[in-house]
Amino acid sequence: MSLNLLSTSPGGVSRFNKRYVNDIASSATDRACFSTEYDRVIYMAIERTSTSPNQIHMQSFNIQSGEMKYIGYITKAQLNNQTGKRLQGFLCDGKYAYITMYSDVAGIFRVNLSDLNAAAEWYPATRKFTCYTRCYWYDDKTVVMMDVRGLAFFHTDTLTWTYESYKTSDTSNREDFAWCDKGIADTNTNLVWCNRETHTYQTFNFPTSSYYSLCCYGEGKIWVVNQAYVFSFDVETETWDSEYTPVPFGSQVKYVCYTDNLLYVILNNSNKLWVFETQRKKFAYTLLPWTLINNGDTFITLATYHRYVFMQYWSFGILNYEGLYKYNIGYKIVQYGIPFGADVIAYHEKDPCLIPTPSYLTFEKVDDIIEAESEESTTIKVCHINKKNYKAIESIKVI
Repeated sequence: MSLNLLSTSPGGVSRFNKRYVNDIASSATDRACFSTEYDRVIYMAIERTSTSPNQIHMQSFNIQSGEMKYIGYITKAQLNNQTGKRLQGFLCDGKYAYITMYSDVAGIFRVNLSDLNAAAEWYPATRKFTCYTRCYWYDDKTVVMMDVRGLAFFHTDTLTWTYESYKTSDTSNREDFAWCDKGIADTNTNLVWCNRETHTYQTFNFPTSSYYSLCCYGEGKIWVVNQAYVFSFDVETETWDSEYTPVPFGSQVKYVCYTDNLLYVILNNSNKLWVFETQRKKFAYTLLPWTLINNGDTFITLATYHRYVFMQYWSFGILNYEGLYKYNIGYKIVQYGIPFGADVIAYHEKDPCLIPTPSYLTFEKVDDIIEAESEESTTIKVCHINKKNYKAIESIKVI
């Protein structure tokens, strides 16, 4: 099994691995693109509003095999005649796609991927949604979204809705939301934190600045990113962390997501994919082969799988960010982005040690018992992988 990784040259100039599937990327004026991961497959939805009829194209990328597959498209007429409405949310479980539209009527469409000619099934919700682009898998059979009073859960096995309420009156639209077992946070020019245990909520101003902000959850914190700073909100203490980081970009954030101690950030009207190391508080970036549209109503989302990030726009690309190191678990493949900041520019002049072996992977070295010439005195003979974390395998090669 191997992955088509985005590698960079030793000089640090990144290349985004482009993969074309169907001729669906000819116009820059209607490029809403959603990417989501389910069971090691990346599913993508690409919106075309300039076509007649309006279309939503879907395709997939198998992380293990590297296979790209064009699934097909549906028209917005199949979505209760939603022509002119924008794609707001997209998830997929391999059998069905789940779609929400930017509309005054709240609900979710279920699309059978094996019969794209059929009208989509419509399951209305009783409360309006409040955050654009954000719908998550709560578990394998439940979609979670934020609505005007709290959280809305759509259960794909029973095709029913349930709700958690934290607010006694409807709230206006918010830019973004993030959730965890402890609570939910939504952002705009401030942060509202709802405690899921006490069913109470309170508003927190940012430590400094009041720009429109996006957020995501990881490491027990709500990460908030805007055009000036990265803030972190501790969900246990319900307080801001005292340290916050200025960002090296001044553009409005288009999307942010968290995975394995990293924040991936894309911006309006930008050709850079930024990476923020949450432990070291360092930024890096890689250049994209296109400039993202500067339109707040044209949504673009990223999908992650461990440290990999997957992105669909005019083409499909993959980035495997392994930090400011030259080696990745023993093999020499440069996989870093361009470092940002004077204190890390000279990192490539050194020869860093190998990055630590992940906790789910252990090697056992034994003496070479093969009677043949060899330049090495020891050889890896046994590799133990915890069954619990087998999904963490990214690439295996036997030689």
